[in-house]
Formats: sequence, C-alpha cells, structure tokens
Amino acid sequence: MSEQYDFIIAGFGLSGMTLTYEMSKLSGFEKKKVLVIDADKKETNDRTWSFWSKEQSEYEALATKSWQGCYFYTNQDEELDLDLGDYRYYTVRAIDFYGYIKEKLQAFDNITFHEGIIKQVHDSGAVELEDQSFIGKTVFKSFFNRENLHTTLGDNILWQHFKGWIIETDQPRFDESTFTLMDYRQSDEDLINFFYVLPFSGNRALIEFTEFSKEFYSQEEYDAKIENYLNEVLKIEEYRIVEKEYNAIPMTAHRPKPAKGRVVDMGTIAGHVKPSSGYAFTRILASSQDMALKAMSNELHNSGKNPFIFKLMDRTLLTIFNNYPDQGKAFYFSLFKKIKAFKIFKFLDEKSSWVELFHIHNSVDNKHLFMKAFFKSMLAK
Repeated sequence: MSEQYDFIIAGFGLSGMTLTYEMSKLSGFEKKKVLVIDADKKETNDRTWSFWSKEQSEYEALATKSWQGCYFYTNQDEELDLDLGDYRYYTVRAIDFYGYIKEKLQAFDNITFHEGIIKQVHDSGAVELEDQSFIGKTVFKSFFNRENLHTTLGDNILWQHFKGWIIETDQPRFDESTFTLMDYRQSDEDLINFFYVLPFSGNRALIEFTEFSKEFYSQEEYDAKIENYLNEVLKIEEYRIVEKEYNAIPMTAHRPKPAKGRVVDMGTIAGHVKPSSGYAFTRILASSQDMALKAMSNELHNSGKNPFIFKLMDRTLLTIFNNYPDQGKAFYFSLFKKIKAFKIFKFLDEKSSWVELFHIHNSVDNKHLFMKAFFKSMLAK
C-alpha cells in the first residue's frame, strides 16, 4: 500500500524549493507530513538566476554580484547606457540557492526527501515513480518533459534557450560595475538572439548566448557562437572556461489550468514565468508565498493570476516574436531607446499604470503591426 502524505512536492527546483520554504515559515507546518521528490540531489551549479529589485529581500544576500550600471547594444552597434533608477540587477548561482534552502529545511523532521524519477502524477494524488508510488492529499507539480510539453501548454510554444560560459582571464578585461543586458551585435537577421554579459570581477564573467525560437542548436553550435562573440566582439582570445550552463524555458501565454483533483501545478507549467521575457525568479517567489498561504489554509489553488491587460501584452509580443522575429528585435530596440530601463522593469513586473502602458505603446516603431498582433491576441481563445 502506498504511503500517504499531506503534501507531496513533485519537483524540487526553484518553485518546489520556494514553496516548501515558504510553507515552513507558517504556523502548523511542522504537523504536516511532507514528501519532496526530485531526480537530482541539487549539488551542482546547473543554472544562474537573475532579477531586478528595488526592495529588500532575504535572497539578495545570496547574490554573487549586483549592478546598477547597464548597457544595451543594437545590431547597428549603437550603445545605450540604461538608467535603472532605484533598481539593482542581481544574479544568484543555483548552487548557493539550493544550499540555502536545504539548510533551512533541515530543521524540519516532518519532511522526507526522496531521490527518484517521477513517471506520472494522477488527479487522485497518486505519484508514480519507477519502482514505487506515493499518495498525497495535495500534490504540487512543477516537473515537465520537453518532448510532450505541448499537451500542457499547447503547440505554439516559443522557447528561450541559452548557454553560458563563466570564463576567467589572466588580465582584467571587464568593468565589474556594469553588465550587458542585451547585445545584438552578432544577432542573426531573421532571429531574436543576443548575448548577455555579467562581470563578477575584472577577470571573471558569465558570457551567455540566448535565443527565442522553436528550434534548438547542438551544444557544439552554442559553444561556437559564444567563442566567436568573445573573439570578434569582446576581443578576448585567451581565457579559461571554468563553468558551463544550459537551459531552455518555454515562453507561452497559455491560461494555466485550474487545480484538478488533488494536483496543483506550479512554476513554469502554472504560468509563473513571464511569457514575453522568460524572467521567473521574483514571479515564482511571489506565487510561492501566495500558494503557501493557500496550502496551509487547505485551499487547493493555482497561483499566478495577473491583470488581463498584461496577459494580452504578453500574447501580443509572443505573436510578434513567433511570426515576425525581426520586428520583435525592433520592439526591444525602440523600447530601450525611448523608455527608461527602470520603467521597462516596472512594465515587466506588471506594475505599470495605464499612462505608462500608453507611453510604451507609443514607443513602438511599427505600430500597425503591433496593433494587428494586439487585436489578434485579443480574439484568440
């Protein structure tokens, strides 16, 4: 007979960790029987999360580095010195985050950690692994399989896929007080792809290639793009690669399914990633706090609600990115040229006023295409 738990966390990535941690802060959690399942022990630095913030957060202390100086480069070699206002931009290594959360949760003997591959989660709360199964009164599910993700998010999925190298040089080659948010100087004409540079010191930095598309490259092709960027744009030929990271995030404005049976989606499959940008860290933290309160109040709940106008803007931008990638690039160029970066961050955080949204619309060069995509998105089911 399968062992039963109050809560099963099916997937212990960013959303699973933050949800468990947020629940652990609430009264009564220590009385709950909790099972955490993941196929990985989370003992390596498999990714880097970045976010902007102007408010205090306990996670800022985990940041490897933060910046206020920021540059943006267009495909015409234009350099934009961006104004972040009161915001700072932070980057957190996954291994530091994993260690922090796991240390916090070690104090709770009501949590059982199980390493295993989840095969299926049933609406009844049954979680099947390769060699055993468990029952949860509530199951929080975040894992997904890239090959069959269309069954959850639909067929029209655009991917943000990226690969990064952390490199070191013998001589200082970077200005560690500034980072590059987007560099389109080696962008393909018919694709939305760019480079991203986070200097941790004068001789150590993350160099990352990012693309929004439906097709992926081989690992060797990603590597070749990064090497070429280092040589041709940054003029760095001598360096050591000390770490590599790779990931792919689905960008979709699908409507998250309501909680079904005993299963609640979280993270990417619950719509907690910003569809038009791929940023997720602060959105997942906020949704985890909300979901934790609901879980401890015995309210099965899918978090991730956002105002309709921002959902519509996401759908509009994804329509453009999917069908007119060259215009998607032009959207970013016009936005960062005409709108201060801190107002763009506010827009991406879905906190813009109607007046600010109007200014963003007015900054778009191809307004006809934008409105065509806007109304198409409005009529879409």
